[in-house]
Amino acid sequence: MASEGERTIYVHAGCPEKGRLSDLWAYQLSARKWMKLASAPDPPRGGPSIAFADGKLWRMNGFGGKQEVGGSIDAYDANSDIWSSRPFVADGKSGPGARSVCCVKNR
Repeated sequence: MASEGERTIYVHAGCPEKGRLSDLWAYQLSARKWMKLASAPDPPRGGPSIAFADGKLWRMNGFGGKQEVGGSIDAYDANSDIWSSRPFVADGKSGPGARSVCCVKNR
């Protein structure tokens, strides 16, 4: 979960009884209403790190069911309901290695 700090709480991905998810939902506090948004790029995963900064929801890593996912930062633009991705080398030197159930801190 993450929030843009004023009106919206975002809930993304997870581990249902079977498989993994890539869905994204927004809860509008003032309307007390859930909205389904564009699903994130594959692979579906549980335990991704997400944070809201600079007008976008940022996601990285997670667990795809058989192994940790890494090597990409995905950004969701709420104004256009579109995800974009920025790859990186997840070797622990050029970029963080694949991992799950960790956090991203917005300063």
